[in-house]
Amino acid sequence: MNLVSSIYHNKLFESIFPTQVSILKKELKDCQSVLDLGCGPDSPLHYCNNIKHSIGVEAFQPYLDLSKKKGIHTEYINKNIGEIEFEENSFDAVILMEVIEHMEETEGLDVLKKIEKWARKKVIISTPNGFFP
Repeated sequence: MNLVSSIYHNKLFESIFPTQVSILKKELKDCQSVLDLGCGPDSPLHYCNNIKHSIGVEAFQPYLDLSKKKGIHTEYINKNIGEIEFEENSFDAVILMEVIEHMEETEGLDVLKKIEKWARKKVIISTPNGFFP
């Protein structure tokens, strides 16, 4: 772990300057199963040690391979988010981190409807601050 990473994940630093990881850990503290849509190569879920079961969904195979190599999730699915289906209440939480802004509006709305059904407790979505064409 390099210096920047060790500072970023330091509990004192997180208490003064909440990070995406520290907020995610707080929000998922009562969750044991998580669906991570568009997990990418280095999901922040990696730092949530209480998660017993997670599924990482990623369409870009090189990112999926990197995530598998790091052992971030217990299962992986190599598909576009719009192509997957799960039963209602399949997960304690569903997260969509820095992904929805890449979708067309209708696809994004369809995905939001789906993930609300898949999550028992909560849905967590993050997007960049600002517009990126």
